[in-house]
Amino acid sequence: RSPSPRIPNTDVSALEDFTLPGSICDEAALSFSRLALTTDPHKAPWENLHEFNAANPALVRVPTLVIAGDQDPYVGWEAQRELFERLG
Repeated sequence: RSPSPRIPNTDVSALEDFTLPGSICDEAALSFSRLALTTDPHKAPWENLHEFNAANPALVRVPTLVIAGDQDPYVGWEAQRELFERLG
């Protein structure tokens, strides 16, 4: 399979990748998007998210930090705890 084309990112696209409207204040969102664009000016390719379902945390053999945000709109505490408990 060929790699996804590198698509230039924008402030709006950076926010769409990692935040939900209303999840953080406008000032913080703008700071986040500008930092995201500075760090990586290309849009993240999200078309293969199904590959995460095939990942087996028990096979991870390196130190791993699992970070959970108390206001994360995408992944709740229970899912993060389950991931941590399943790490090898």
